[in-house]
Amino acid sequence: MSKRRKVIRDSNHLFQLIVSAAIIFSGITMLRNSEIAASTPLYFLSLAILFGSAWFIARLLLNLVTRRK
Repeated sequence: MSKRRKVIRDSNHLFQLIVSAAIIFSGITMLRNSEIAASTPLYFLSLAILFGSAWFIARLLLNLVTRRK
């Protein structure tokens, strides 16, 4: 039998997913209403940067929340 990896491992990971989804949703909304949406390569580059930065910010927030003193 193979072990299947769970998508949501615990509540901290759920928090990270929710925060990154919120950042991505608001970022896509802002990009769609800007001049960047007119240029397809620039739009896809902006989306890639948005996804990476959203995940990075969510990781930073998760580390701040779960930091033990």
